[in-house]
Amino acid sequence: MPATLSAMTELLVAPADKTVLYVSRRAELRLTMVPRYPKLNQVTGQKQGDTKGVFIGFRDGHVRIPKEGPYVTVDTLDGGESQPIDAAEIHEWMQNHRLFGNQLEGFWRVDPEAPPVSQDEMRALMSAAIRLDADLLHEIIKQEKAGWNRSQILEEAEEALLRIQEIAEQSQAAEIAAQEAAAEPPAKAKPGPKPKPQE
Repeated sequence: MPATLSAMTELLVAPADKTVLYVSRRAELRLTMVPRYPKLNQVTGQKQGDTKGVFIGFRDGHVRIPKEGPYVTVDTLDGGESQPIDAAEIHEWMQNHRLFGNQLEGFWRVDPEAPPVSQDEMRALMSAAIRLDADLLHEIIKQEKAGWNRSQILEEAEEALLRIQEIAEQSQAAEIAAQEAAAEPPAKAKPGPKPKPQE
């Protein structure tokens, strides 16, 4: 990898947070995904506690849930925890909730905005393009797609890669033409008209 690669990838801003933020005007909003049910003794029929249930509790008007992987919800009412649940399932449930998008009584999702492309990022991108550094341009595209996915960086990097490919193709065609020209035997010189004898 080129030495400039690490410098460029440090410039690329990617969302460091692997969570989704939900906010609410109600500071202590509590959503019941799975209610608690009483556990009964099978012999005596008496109550022996409750099932854990699944509750999404907002603290100070917000809750952060991982984008993926297992997640344990905590009930803000009594601190009880649920069994680990797939975070994608929680997001799907929350985004289909009747209060989702209600900015008065409910809650909504807040997505971070991508920062504008900085001068340092554009300078590093142009430097890679001028040096015809295809490896660095591929890495820039890969990291940007995994990060903020900003079209300005992606379009410039992909256009630079196309120019590098065109230059490589032209260079290869010129090299093939030169090899073919070198492989041909030299043409024999045709005898010119005989000089007239001088009188």
